[in-house]
This record gives sequence, structure tokens and C-alpha cells, in this order.
Amino acid sequence: MSGDIPMAQLHLDVREDIRRGQEPFARIMAAVKALADDQALVLRAPFEPIPLYEVLGKRGFVHWTERRASDDWSIWFYRDAAVRAEPTAVPATPAPRRWCGRRLASRLSPGRNSRPAPLPAGAAPRSVRYPRTRTPATSRPDGLPADHTAR
Repeated sequence: MSGDIPMAQLHLDVREDIRRGQEPFARIMAAVKALADDQALVLRAPFEPIPLYEVLGKRGFVHWTERRASDDWSIWFYRDAAVRAEPTAVPATPAPRRWCGRRLASRLSPGRNSRPAPLPAGAAPRSVRYPRTRTPATSRPDGLPADHTAR
């Protein structure tokens, strides 16, 4: 950790919400919004909330994670003192996305319960197969010219 975890903490336990099948994201974001600059959010969850790291990282939060048991995690989200001291600059344009084969790099590892992102315009899904088109020049099933003879 590059900074100390603040002493003032706001505790939020979402384990029961998740066990009941409820989505805790709105509660988490409301708690984050209520935090003062010198407060930390201590989140208790039944799994490590990896997607939340990026979401709150974009808002200037760093995290520290403790695994208490296989279904009990404590995560401290707080604003790092070094991050608070620097002015935040908003990029003029979003970072370009990289292509890896037919998939976007951002689609390579979606979260456990997330749906894959929609394909970019003009991209074909991998499961589509295009039929072979036979012309008089290639009327054989193996694609060789019709007048080809084996030697």
C-alpha cells in the first residue's frame, strides 16, 4: 500500500444481500458517495469483488483485501493520500481498444455473472459459418477447378 488506511471507517456488509439474491451495487455506490475524503469503506462480501476494484479505482479509490474464509472477504476502499494530492485530469478522448484475434481485449475476461459486451459494428460472431460459393470455375466440392485431373 502506498498510503495508510484512514482511521474513520464506514462498514457495509453485503453478504446477506447476496445470499438472498439481491444486487448490492446500489448500496455500495451510495456508501461510496457518502464517504468523506478521510474515510474508508470496509466492505464485507462472500467473494472477492474484482470488478468493483476498477469501478472504484476510476473514482480515485485504492483497496486492500483480506480473505477471512472461502466465503468471507473484507475489502477496504479508501482514497490514497498521494491520489488526493494530485489534481485529476480527464483525458480528452477514451483510450483505444485493442483487438486480439476476433475479440476485443476488454471482452477476454468478463466477470463471473456478467454478459459479454456487444460486438463492435461490422464484427461477426465466431459461431457464424459462411457457405462456400461454387462458381463454374470451382464447381467441385474440394474447391479445385472443374477441369482439374489428378495425376
